[in-house]
Amino acid sequence: AQLQHGLTPQLSLTTGLRHARIKNDINNLGTPVAINDEVTVASLGMVYQHNGLRLYARADQNYRFAKVDEHTNQVFGQPVGLDTQTGISYETGIEYNQAGYRLKARAYRLNLDNEISNDASAFLANVNLDKTRRMGAVMSAEWTPNQDTRLGASYEYIDSEITSGTHQGSRVPLVAKQRGTLFAEWWTLPDLLLRADIVSTGDRVLASDFANSGPLLEAYTLTNLNANYTKGRWHFNARINNLFNKTYQASGASAFANVGFNPAHERNFVLNIRYLFD
Repeated sequence: AQLQHGLTPQLSLTTGLRHARIKNDINNLGTPVAINDEVTVASLGMVYQHNGLRLYARADQNYRFAKVDEHTNQVFGQPVGLDTQTGISYETGIEYNQAGYRLKARAYRLNLDNEISNDASAFLANVNLDKTRRMGAVMSAEWTPNQDTRLGASYEYIDSEITSGTHQGSRVPLVAKQRGTLFAEWWTLPDLLLRADIVSTGDRVLASDFANSGPLLEAYTLTNLNANYTKGRWHFNARINNLFNKTYQASGASAFANVGFNPAHERNFVLNIRYLFD
């Protein structure tokens, strides 16, 4: 349920409520296991808009039920089940739109209880972490110098931390501290749009390295090209990912004093063709 109410012509209030229930009946080698839960979460936000300026602030409770495979990937014994991940986020931001450009900035904090993660030291079993927290800020800008060109950039800083339990004070695995993007779009023809992206991701703690004692996944920067062409009912999309054939690790994990990395894709190409019927 959601309610939106205009307090003034420029100021509005939005509040919401969600309720969810899940029931898992798992037959594990003839042994029935019932894992059920329900949760209710609420949200509250305010928005002020005037002459291209938008200010907002909101708070949202959130949840995530564990999936069946996350409940059951016990290597030994019966699945005991995972607790439901819950949390609350706070966000405030500003947007300014005028002819030819757009500016955005926002700050947020996300607190989670029982975050669902993977522990390679427990033979890849899923586990609930202690309390975790993420704080961050995002800034972005777009500029349209003419009707055929659009340029943009964004930057995000994330401070993540395990805030209770054995590994209190450690970074949350696989969360990059910094991310950045640059892009440019050109309508070279009325029906042809070209786009170039440069995407940068900062270093990350390896999965399962809750103590932050191992090496880091190194930062990397990728360049991608994309082309969209529409002619009548036909739509073509061609993409080149990792244009300069960058070698990097998309993910990795640490367990039993060993470290494993998953190498990412080399340069690769994607072509999609779509036809719209009546």
